[in-house]
Amino acid sequence: MSVQAERIKNILDDENITKEVKALISAGQITEAEKLVDHAPIEQEDKKLAAVHYERGRVKELRLKYDQAKESFGKTAVLQPENTTYLNAFASILHDLAEYDKAIGYYERALATMKKVLGDHYPNTQTIQKNLEHTQSKRNQ
Repeated sequence: MSVQAERIKNILDDENITKEVKALISAGQITEAEKLVDHAPIEQEDKKLAAVHYERGRVKELRLKYDQAKESFGKTAVLQPENTTYLNAFASILHDLAEYDKAIGYYERALATMKKVLGDHYPNTQTIQKNLEHTQSKRNQ
């Protein structure tokens, strides 16, 4: 048995591999199996995990546990780097902790994404712009 054939057999025998992936591999569609594992599950799990961290951050913020909120919001920004709500939340907590340079960077990322998707005149775009300007003025004081 070749090395590749043995690898395929091991995958087909592995109970942790989904039926969909096994079916594609059995049919010799390894490229399609790769596409399947590269996209959907991780992205969906990242979204779910980011939502959990965002919720945790909001509650920790209410409890005035800003370091724990910062940790959770930071994870959301890594897991979903194009989500302007998460970027804005992380920037906001950094602002509250007087980490102005970092906050400015995250406000700028959120603003760039928001402008690209919704344009300059959308209310949320203007809110992030005001947050950025306020943080820049605080840094310069």
